[in-house]
Amino acid sequence: MTRYAALLRGINLGAHNQLKMPLLREIATGLGYADPATYLQSGNLAFTSGKAEATVARDLHDAIAEHAGLDVPVVVRTHGELAAAVLANPFGDPADEALLFVTYCAQPVGGALDGLDPEAYLPERFAVVGREIYTWLPNGMRTARLNQSLWERRTRGVATTRNLRTARALVEITS
Repeated sequence: MTRYAALLRGINLGAHNQLKMPLLREIATGLGYADPATYLQSGNLAFTSGKAEATVARDLHDAIAEHAGLDVPVVVRTHGELAAAVLANPFGDPADEALLFVTYCAQPVGGALDGLDPEAYLPERFAVVGREIYTWLPNGMRTARLNQSLWERRTRGVATTRNLRTARALVEITS
């Protein structure tokens, strides 16, 4: 059995894609996942399952569509992958963890960001480690040019972003 976190993209932002966390936990239980727990209202679900990561992502996506009528991308990581992502943060411990972001990509990033000129985005900075993109946004995410849309366009895949504070909490709730 593996302890996972499912990271749902784009829910409970304003009036769009509303999904109550009790319903998300019920969906997880209905899929046979043990010990479901949510963190915040932004689609962070921890649970235990014997299924493979890809199967979990697909099953959750389909069950959310069926029970909530939402087409929500789902990225899944194991506890170990979440912990490794926090440790691999190339920017060190920032004074404000709300300004350092981890984007979890469903597929390896590879060379998808080749050709992006880091100097063109200053003071924003980014780095890639495995399937994660780390972004330092000293002016916050609202006006950032290094954002979710850019990462998904460049990687041509599903991705979802959490700040470092939330990334650390995901490690805790999956342990």
